[in-house]
Amino acid sequence: GVLTDSSASEVEVDSKWTSGRRQNIAHSVTNRLSHLNTEWVDITEEFTYLAAQLSLGELIQMTNFRLFDAMTAVEIMDPKMDANYEWHKPNRHPVCMNELLQSGKLKVSGHSIAELVGIYDEILCQITSWLNGNTLAQTVYTCFYLLDPTKVEDLHLRAFSLCFSKMTQHMRRVVATSKVYAEDDQQTINYGFSQVCAGVTEQTVLAALKESEDKLQHVIKQFQQVLNEEDAKSNEEMEPTKALLNRV
Repeated sequence: GVLTDSSASEVEVDSKWTSGRRQNIAHSVTNRLSHLNTEWVDITEEFTYLAAQLSLGELIQMTNFRLFDAMTAVEIMDPKMDANYEWHKPNRHPVCMNELLQSGKLKVSGHSIAELVGIYDEILCQITSWLNGNTLAQTVYTCFYLLDPTKVEDLHLRAFSLCFSKMTQHMRRVVATSKVYAEDDQQTINYGFSQVCAGVTEQTVLAALKESEDKLQHVIKQFQQVLNEEDAKSNEEMEPTKALLNRV
């Protein structure tokens, strides 16, 4: 069993503890919660006994219990609750897009076609992961390019970053307003990312995609003009370009 209050850390009660130690814990918790004018009773033994009667997968819950409420304790960036949180370790701190740009660690231009294909596929995987029930903050918006696509200089990367960012917002709005999903099947909380590309219109996104598509088609035509059966190198270079064009 677990004894806890809003200001105290969890106190785990092991079944092997002596009754005296349990009484001390119960007394301590009761003192801290005395202002509630409530009499606290240790039900560890009864709870353990009843829990043992449940079959695998069974759950006892109150009528007003929601799975979403049960998961609110798992807070992102909370060192005690977020298993992937490591910024509290020495020499580690969260970084933002501007810091990466200033330090030159975030590449915004000069990508190879293979790199662009890889980034596209990774973003698509993250969107799929979000649609499968994970959070936006831990999937889609782990990609810095989607946080502010307008700062991306590469024509193709900026185009599909804008597209994915706006598309994610549209999908979230449709899911949130349709009311046809279970609370544990879809995460619609945006964690403060609602203003991403807020000033970018759909027409701007379509224009960027069209420009990217035209540029790639032009490059492929140039390859085809110089390509012959013996020019294997040009053929190898053209295939990734075709792959990127298909994605755009």
